[in-house]
Amino acid sequence: MNLLDKAIQPYIGVPLDVPKKKEFVTIVGLKDKQGHKTGWTTLKKALIECGCTVSTTRIGTKNYDVVTLPTCIEVA
Repeated sequence: MNLLDKAIQPYIGVPLDVPKKKEFVTIVGLKDKQGHKTGWTTLKKALIECGCTVSTTRIGTKNYDVVTLPTCIEVA
Protein backbone atom coordinates (compact mmCIF):
# COMPACT_ATOMS: atom_id res chain seq x y z
CA MET A 1 0.00 0.00 0.00
CA ASN A 2 1.39 3.36 -1.03
CA LEU A 3 0.64 5.84 1.76
CA LEU A 4 1.53 8.75 -0.52
CA ASP A 5 -1.04 7.79 -3.17
CA LYS A 6 -3.15 10.83 -4.01
CA ALA A 7 -6.32 8.69 -4.02
CA ILE A 8 -6.07 8.01 -0.28
CA GLN A 9 -5.01 11.50 0.80
CA PRO A 10 -8.61 12.75 1.34
CA TYR A 11 -9.02 10.03 4.01
CA ILE A 12 -5.93 10.93 6.03
CA GLY A 13 -6.31 13.16 9.07
CA VAL A 14 -10.09 13.56 8.84
CA PRO A 15 -12.83 11.88 10.90
CA LEU A 16 -14.12 8.86 8.97
CA ASP A 17 -17.68 7.68 9.51
CA VAL A 18 -18.97 4.33 8.24
CA PRO A 19 -19.73 5.48 4.64
CA LYS A 20 -16.31 7.18 4.36
CA LYS A 21 -14.57 4.04 5.69
CA LYS A 22 -16.38 1.96 3.03
CA GLU A 23 -15.19 4.38 0.33
CA PHE A 24 -11.63 4.17 1.68
CA VAL A 25 -11.74 0.36 1.66
CA THR A 26 -13.03 0.36 -1.93
CA ILE A 27 -10.31 2.74 -3.13
CA VAL A 28 -7.49 0.77 -1.47
CA GLY A 29 -8.88 -2.54 -2.74
CA LEU A 30 -7.14 -4.92 -0.31
CA LYS A 31 -7.88 -8.60 -0.79
CA ASP A 32 -7.31 -11.60 1.46
CA LYS A 33 -5.46 -14.81 0.56
CA GLN A 34 -8.54 -16.21 -1.19
CA GLY A 35 -8.93 -13.06 -3.29
CA HIS A 36 -11.99 -11.76 -1.40
CA LYS A 37 -12.40 -8.06 -0.76
CA THR A 38 -11.59 -7.10 2.80
CA GLY A 39 -13.30 -4.63 5.12
CA TRP A 40 -12.35 -1.76 7.38
CA THR A 41 -10.88 -3.94 10.14
CA THR A 42 -8.34 -5.50 7.77
CA LEU A 43 -7.47 -2.13 6.25
CA LYS A 44 -7.05 -0.66 9.72
CA LYS A 45 -4.62 -3.47 10.66
CA ALA A 46 -2.67 -2.92 7.42
CA LEU A 47 -2.43 0.82 8.08
CA ILE A 48 -1.15 0.20 11.61
CA GLU A 49 1.43 -2.28 10.25
CA CYS A 50 2.62 0.46 7.85
CA GLY A 51 3.23 2.73 10.84
CA CYS A 52 0.05 4.79 10.72
CA THR A 53 -1.93 5.65 13.82
CA VAL A 54 -5.67 4.98 13.77
CA SER A 55 -7.50 6.65 16.64
CA THR A 56 -11.18 6.66 17.48
CA THR A 57 -12.86 9.92 18.40
CA ARG A 58 -16.42 10.71 19.35
CA ILE A 59 -18.23 13.66 17.79
CA GLY A 60 -21.73 14.13 19.09
CA THR A 61 -23.29 10.67 19.28
CA LYS A 62 -21.11 9.00 16.62
CA ASN A 63 -17.65 7.42 16.68
CA TYR A 64 -15.16 8.30 13.97
CA ASP A 65 -11.75 6.86 13.12
CA VAL A 66 -8.90 9.20 12.21
CA VAL A 67 -5.88 7.91 10.28
CA THR A 68 -2.59 9.72 10.91
CA LEU A 69 0.50 9.08 8.78
CA PRO A 70 3.79 8.21 10.49
CA THR A 71 5.97 11.24 11.19
CA CYS A 72 8.69 9.96 8.86
CA ILE A 73 6.38 10.43 5.83
CA GLU A 74 5.84 13.94 4.53
CA VAL A 75 2.96 14.68 2.18
CA ALA A 76 3.67 17.24 -0.50
